[in-house]
Amino acid sequence: MWTASNQRKGFLALTTHFIDNNWTLASRILRFAYDHSPHTSEALANVIIKSMIDWNIDRSISTITIDNCSTNDSLKNYVMHKLDHSTLILEGSLFHMHYAAHILNLVVQDDLDVIAPSVEKIRENVTYWRASPKREQKFDDVARIISITSPKKVISSMIEQMLSKFEKYWSDIHGVMGIATILDPKYKTKLVEYCFKRTHGEIYFREPIRKIQKMCYDLLQEYTNNNGHASVEKRSMETRLNTSSDDFFDSFDKEVALEYDNNTDIKTELDHYLEDKVLPRNADFDILEWWKTNGIKYPTSMRMTQDLLVIPISTVASESAFSTSGRLVSPRRSRLHPKPVEVLMCTQSWLWNEKQATTSQETEAYYSSIEYDEDTIDIDGY
Repeated sequence: MWTASNQRKGFLALTTHFIDNNWTLASRILRFAYDHSPHTSEALANVIIKSMIDWNIDRSISTITIDNCSTNDSLKNYVMHKLDHSTLILEGSLFHMHYAAHILNLVVQDDLDVIAPSVEKIRENVTYWRASPKREQKFDDVARIISITSPKKVISSMIEQMLSKFEKYWSDIHGVMGIATILDPKYKTKLVEYCFKRTHGEIYFREPIRKIQKMCYDLLQEYTNNNGHASVEKRSMETRLNTSSDDFFDSFDKEVALEYDNNTDIKTELDHYLEDKVLPRNADFDILEWWKTNGIKYPTSMRMTQDLLVIPISTVASESAFSTSGRLVSPRRSRLHPKPVEVLMCTQSWLWNEKQATTSQETEAYYSSIEYDEDTIDIDGY
């Protein structure tokens, strides 16, 4: 939510992120909707659900990423209640993604509040002791005589609070981040194993890795089922079951089919992908280009990648929209009706993304410099 300071009106920015058919990461503002006060979770959820239905994407949503607050938790639950869980990834278990960068920011901000009084006292002391060379000399003499230790209890308490808050959100997002890492051909499971060894130790690192791997295979199975795929061997077996007319061989075929279903040694496309050597790390490596070129060998994993790698980890998209709207609804345009504001915001988002795909860097820089030039754009007539 963003409140226009010049209008005292609240706006909801709904941005979609996707990888297009050319395997280019893209985003569009679908709605920049005005919402009447009070901004309850139910009211905001209704705006989101209606927008999804209007755009016909209510059955194509992978995840929803929102800020971390109690209102948004209720909003997420309300939206999930209205959606068909069978269309969501793992029946909605990954539906709500937290902004990882925002979580870290909240952790730091909370703990800065804890040490704020101490920091202020330190500033006052520094100002006092540096007021004259004589005081500085006196401070140096005293510091050499006595030992100045940090308040360990305060720091220890602060660290515990940081870890507690971080763990609360990390438990929700580490699975998706682990899967995204595995789908990067430079890392696969190697980086996940390396990191968990360092954080959990040589003895306990296998359990979290096993959970992430299970999520990968569950996703693969779900995408396979939803896409109507079946392995060549299984389709062949089903064909034989349907065409055989002899009772003896019917029974034989069913037994072989059951053995096939229970055979865990049969490799999936994900197994083949993981068995391939990891690629050397390269700063110029383009993961989307790699999947565009090589994904034909792993069609189901390719679809998983297309859905998972678009999940944002920061609020840059929404904050950028709010920053743009702040320039749009300036003091000179404070009378703009919410509908033209939404039209201008959405049009700018769509045209800007189209222009980025067709214009040179010099042209982009030029358009960016005049994007909201108040001297050349006059829309006070609204």
